[in-house]
Amino acid sequence: TFTELILLAISGGIRRYFADQKVSERRTNQRTMSCIPFSFRDVSHDSLQSTGNDVALIFAPLPTNLADQRDRIAAVRRAMQRLRHGYSAMFFRWVTPVLASLPLGLRSWLWCRASRHASILISTVPAPSQEITIGGAKVLQMSYWAPASAHVPSAISTISFGETLWFG
Repeated sequence: TFTELILLAISGGIRRYFADQKVSERRTNQRTMSCIPFSFRDVSHDSLQSTGNDVALIFAPLPTNLADQRDRIAAVRRAMQRLRHGYSAMFFRWVTPVLASLPLGLRSWLWCRASRHASILISTVPAPSQEITIGGAKVLQMSYWAPASAHVPSAISTISFGETLWFG
């Protein structure tokens, strides 16, 4: 899937960065944990008219500890299958509305505790299906930034637009 390809590219990039920076073997032998926002919204006319969010976060391991690219591919595929078909997605779908109803202070405290488990937030946005114009001028490029948090040290956002994949 598109998300698996992005996770593979980021895993390989982090692995290469560790090698270039001569990061300790102890650190490179650990997986890097990412968190990925995903939407529960149906792609229907009614849901597209809604302005509300139906988004949750899942935690996905990045196999930065695996030197062989084929092993990383298999590890990402296994992890994403578990996340898609396991209990994590349904659990987070149930937990997200409960968290949204909590007081802001408690929500912030819980987010801080949970986000300590992730080193990176990875957000992907699909391309618009139709040409976009503003004031009659065709939009040629788009930028998108993943929501940042002080508790997750880095964020990577991707958006596909036209025939280009943009990283930010």
